[in-house]
Amino acid sequence: MGYRKMDKNDRLAAGNTLRQYERAYTQAFVDAVKAVDPKWEPGKPIPSGALDGITRESIDNSLVQSGGSLVKKPSSGSTLDIQI
Repeated sequence: MGYRKMDKNDRLAAGNTLRQYERAYTQAFVDAVKAVDPKWEPGKPIPSGALDGITRESIDNSLVQSGGSLVKKPSSGSTLDIQI
């Protein structure tokens, strides 16, 4: 079934989920680059190799479903969910 043939409410939910994934992927890239160069800013060249460790699985495994939203899994020392 195509996106445009879905029920309107299902389309809205799917679009929201895709936006959440987009933000999660963007944040994963930014975090990876800043781990290599903490002073990096968007628009600057990305250091060579900074993105090599990122995989779809690593990003997907860092997320959990919570209350209808995707949230980043808390780190081992935290009990707070961080909204993405």
